[in-house]
Amino acid sequence: MKAFTRRADLLVFLYMCVVGSVWRAAAQPGGGQTYRSLEARIAEAQVVYCATITNLQEGVIRANNHDAFNYRGYFKVGEVLKGVVPTPNLGFEIIGVSEWPDLKKWAAERVPFIWFVNGPEMGSNFFAGQGFIFLGSVAQGPRCGFERVYGSDMTLLTEPKEIVSRARAFAKKRRDVKKFHKIRLPELSHRIIINSYLVVPVEASLERTARHLIAAPGDFISRKTETDRLAEWRCDLRAEGASALQYFKSLGNIRLLKSLLNDPSYWVINYQPAGATNMIYRFYEVRQSAYDVLHGWGVDVPKPVLNEIVPASAGMTSPSSWAKDGSGFLTWGKALYETHVSEGRPSVAIYTKGFVDSSFDAYVSDTNGEHLVFSS
Repeated sequence: MKAFTRRADLLVFLYMCVVGSVWRAAAQPGGGQTYRSLEARIAEAQVVYCATITNLQEGVIRANNHDAFNYRGYFKVGEVLKGVVPTPNLGFEIIGVSEWPDLKKWAAERVPFIWFVNGPEMGSNFFAGQGFIFLGSVAQGPRCGFERVYGSDMTLLTEPKEIVSRARAFAKKRRDVKKFHKIRLPELSHRIIINSYLVVPVEASLERTARHLIAAPGDFISRKTETDRLAEWRCDLRAEGASALQYFKSLGNIRLLKSLLNDPSYWVINYQPAGATNMIYRFYEVRQSAYDVLHGWGVDVPKPVLNEIVPASAGMTSPSSWAKDGSGFLTWGKALYETHVSEGRPSVAIYTKGFVDSSFDAYVSDTNGEHLVFSS
């Protein structure tokens, strides 16, 4: 048998595969995931290659009425998309784990993977949770239990041929990406409590995606039957599009963002100030994102109405489920807190029972079973 290459890293990597930690996107505080687009993963990696598992050998160690399994094999490199691979056959070894039927199946069927490598040792970047993309048949399950694969245009990629084609096309450009941008994924999020994001390279295609988000947010929504949340998602996506334009200052984009300063879309939360009932709190998220970008560019524009408290009779745009529960209250609390601080208004303290996400960057303290969520 040939000498094994980069044994230590691949051993640890494959062990992590068994316990599942490498297959998941990075978790967010309070819930949610951060996914890295196919193009972002290629841009961040030093080496990218397609490979299959071959010459797999299985050994069994029986001790204390328990079977432990050892596996040895090779990654047979079929195509190098980026960088240099020292040998077309990279050996690996994994020792003392539970039986892994899928590994044997993938080896027998020559199932391909795309591998992303960083650092001087093969496999060093696998520990970040984005070491490979499974290219087996979708019939084996939704990406066979692996994390979602997104393109930088926010397309959810499920077909192996399309994934490889996109990977080849991007790698061939050999672009030196310096910046990355996070786009919030509304369908996988629940306001501040659970937030999922997609990381994409900052390049020309991001400007096209940003304009597409603003013009046709519905194109990025898959669950179109959830009518109680569609308005919220469209608002979120248009706001994300406006925010993503921050890297592309131009006269055309200035005009576009100025046109959004009076955007009518908003999300709401029921609000009951002292001595009043049936009030709602509106937050104009698209206006906020457009204003922030213009302000960052040094464009002098009047500050639009970004939030307001109005009677419920004024109307609500498809109030969604988040606005009726605790997370909606926390969302309102955060917005109100930020408004008071930015406008120099009187201080406010908001208490709620239950979990408080540390990402709020607010004071948290226990008071008779309640938590001080925001304080200014």
